[in-house]
Amino acid sequence: MKILSTKNTKVKELLRLQKKKLLRCKQHIIIVEGQKEIQMALKKYRPHELFLYRKICGSLSSIESKFPLVVEIHGILFQKLAYRKESGGIIATFHRHDLSIKELQLPKNPILLILVGIEKPGNLGAIFRSSEAIGIDVILLSEIKTDIFHPNVVRSSLGTIFSHNVVIYKSPDLIKWLKKNQINILATSIRENTINLYEIPLQTGIAIIVGNESLGLSNHWLNNSDRLLKIPMHGDLDSLNVSNAVAVILFEVLRQRMEIL
Repeated sequence: MKILSTKNTKVKELLRLQKKKLLRCKQHIIIVEGQKEIQMALKKYRPHELFLYRKICGSLSSIESKFPLVVEIHGILFQKLAYRKESGGIIATFHRHDLSIKELQLPKNPILLILVGIEKPGNLGAIFRSSEAIGIDVILLSEIKTDIFHPNVVRSSLGTIFSHNVVIYKSPDLIKWLKKNQINILATSIRENTINLYEIPLQTGIAIIVGNESLGLSNHWLNNSDRLLKIPMHGDLDSLNVSNAVAVILFEVLRQRMEIL
């Protein structure tokens, strides 16, 4: 571990990474703020650099020892770097490794969640939290329209994004893979020929497909799904916020599976 004090070149590099998603992707770098979130990221990703404002965070030897480079910075610089006000005086970068679908080892009767075209970081983060709560085996992202490691995703997920097996994949190939592995494809829809969520058995291997916040799922997904499901609702609304809808569905999966334990 090497410690530098207010190294402006490193601060400038981090600022560039924060502002440019394409640069982060090109360099395979993730930026994480907050002690809890960094500790969760350490379980899955290789540490790169650590930035500390000692006046706030103090000594964090258990975390610092994991990083090859630690940069101590003063308050004004840290305020420029911190995306979150409550980051606790600590920011870290990690080497990103995207999981391949070929690396997946599915358990018997897996629960897969497939998110197609999700746009809002807050929704994505909330979905990760619900998925952690019920024990999702794999989250697959297709046609994703946001940076999955955006600070708002990390914050709203409470760091649970680092607990999941996450795969980024293309829809046509993904459907072929699901059918090859004999996983039932259940797509959310407001079409008339949908089945009530509470009337569908969810104990066997399933993939729940959820679409874009405003557009939903394409006909390609709907036409290739085994069943279309809907959440029964009263009133004049025909849909929920996507993160709320996912939570309702996932907890019904958990309820059904707990009944057979």
